[in-house]
Amino acid sequence: MTYCIIVISGSLALLRGDEHGEPGRAADSGTGETVAAVEALTPAMASTSLESPRPTARLRIIDAMLACLARQGLGKTTLDDVARQARCSRATLYRIFPGGKDSVLEAAVDTEVARSLSALAVVMGQASDLESLLVMGMAEASRLFGNNEVLRRLLELEPEVLLPRLTFREMDRILMTASSFLAPFLARWLAPVEAERIAEWATRIVVSYLLCPSEAVDLADEDQALRLVRSFVMPAVAIMQQSSYPAGSDRVKTPSQTDPSQTDPSQTDPSQTDPSQTDFVQPAET
Repeated sequence: MTYCIIVISGSLALLRGDEHGEPGRAADSGTGETVAAVEALTPAMASTSLESPRPTARLRIIDAMLACLARQGLGKTTLDDVARQARCSRATLYRIFPGGKDSVLEAAVDTEVARSLSALAVVMGQASDLESLLVMGMAEASRLFGNNEVLRRLLELEPEVLLPRLTFREMDRILMTASSFLAPFLARWLAPVEAERIAEWATRIVVSYLLCPSEAVDLADEDQALRLVRSFVMPAVAIMQQSSYPAGSDRVKTPSQTDPSQTDPSQTDPSQTDPSQTDFVQPAET
């Protein structure tokens, strides 16, 4: 089974089937799962119309913005720079992006994320088991985002622009988007709640090593990623699956929920004992 991300005019969706872009052939293959899931990953992407004006010009402007960001950062990039790079007029740019620079930037970020996730999906779709899925996914994500020229330039020239988007509420948005993307892949071997938890954890690990590189661990190296996954992630998955309480619950068992035969008599509440075994004290006469 293979996976891919379909990107059309800013829309991003996860397609699961046997053939990329050929649902008819997939249906004839006998798998019975031509398209098991098509999910919009972000409202902004999902709400984009497939009839956007002049998509070729739109993509040219988006690519021009990305080229300018990679070359000189956000602060020094003007709409004139973008228009010049895209070989279009400011009037054309504003007709397609009425919101100006902020609108172009938002579209550029969504498109770059979509392209990266599309490449990641192709790699993860080749996994044959949960361990290889985690290793291949984390290694490829580290390569894709770690070698992204725009991200590298912003971290180098304007970390104050990028870092706030990787903390607090903005980080929550990233984790939610990443979990929505990764969970269907993990759900091949995990229950839905478990898939969401592991997807979020894997994302946190990748982001942590991207922002704070370690000489001891290079996640872009699949051998090193394999050691990390085998040492820490897979044991955690096993514990989660073997847990006696529902997956996804952080609740710890209380003594009342344990086997009564294992309860320490010294800790027993006297009010819960057999009344026949309780000493009765006669009230004093007044």
